[in-house]
Amino acid sequence: MKLTSLKIDAARAERGDWISGMPGMGDLRVKVRGFGNTDYQAAIAREQSKVSREDRLDGRAGGRIKPAVLDAIMSRCMAEAILIDWDGLTDDEGAPITYSRERAAAFLADPNLLPFRDAVAWAANVVNEVEVDRVEGAVGNSASA
Repeated sequence: MKLTSLKIDAARAERGDWISGMPGMGDLRVKVRGFGNTDYQAAIAREQSKVSREDRLDGRAGGRIKPAVLDAIMSRCMAEAILIDWDGLTDDEGAPITYSRERAAAFLADPNLLPFRDAVAWAANVVNEVEVDRVEGAVGNSASA
């Protein structure tokens, strides 16, 4: 396995970028940060530390979080630190839906809009990827030892 195939673009994941071509999402584009960005990691840690024993599978502090609770945490944290903007999202009449963090939080938390949240998660993973052409060019242009 080539070492370059393991690289991510940490700077791009931190600042975010526009991603299109999400499966099943037509011409929707989203501006997202990667899951590894520092704000998302801090938000996840903060939210998980607040989970009560009742919301943990084994009832112990620090135990595994119940799936529904974890799902809600992930939705809130994605709205806070992953999804930055969107383009091409319309209502049923075709009018553009303007991005706001509150609207993003509502859409990401809505179980009936799970395909939207899945698309945002897909894009957040893609934004981590190093552009293949740039990596192959750098490897191809490097001097041989």
